[in-house]
Amino acid sequence: FMVVLDWMKKNMDAPRKVVVTGSSAGGYGATANFPWVRRAWPLAQTYVIADASQGVTTPAFDTGNPGRNSWNMQLAPWVFGDNPSLIAGAELMRVAAQGQPRARMAQFTTALDAVQISFYGVMKQFYGPGGNCPDPTVDWYQQMSATLQSYATNTPNYRYFLAAGNYHTLLRSPQFYSESSPGISFNTWTANMLAGGGTGAGAWDNSACETCLIPLPCP
Repeated sequence: FMVVLDWMKKNMDAPRKVVVTGSSAGGYGATANFPWVRRAWPLAQTYVIADASQGVTTPAFDTGNPGRNSWNMQLAPWVFGDNPSLIAGAELMRVAAQGQPRARMAQFTTALDAVQISFYGVMKQFYGPGGNCPDPTVDWYQQMSATLQSYATNTPNYRYFLAAGNYHTLLRSPQFYSESSPGISFNTWTANMLAGGGTGAGAWDNSACETCLIPLPCP
């Protein structure tokens, strides 16, 4: 990543706007690496879209070796501190957004993303126990929805787009244009993000489908 970024600085004119995106595991890469992009072009407006990477993990996975603690993550210390293992998976986006308040940060997910839930189920099995509910689907959903709403309340430069369904990732799909279960198309929502947010018809708001934030009881 740093080699590519160095090439970009040497071969590109300074941009006015930079959008850093990634899907699935790439969403974590976008969230973790964008501070280096922002440092490369400090005068540019920076946007981050993390697609299907909500960070719902178990504490034992975040600190385990093997586990995330074995990855030797090289995070920007002026945003994330010197010990990345202290940041829980779900906290990565919050810490990034609060550490770079001029950037606009966004997350997309479906309410029952089957791939994210499957990975979380493996974590519960090998790095358990995880959340309060033994069922990985409900456990993941409860943590995902609580995190989105907490971020939206406490992080002014952050927004979420929560869609109906269980499919995984959007940015590389025609659904980028057709997904509108929250009442606005993701394409329009992204355009509002890049246009400046504002108020009224063109506002960049947190968006969720009608039933996507209803609590699921643990079976």
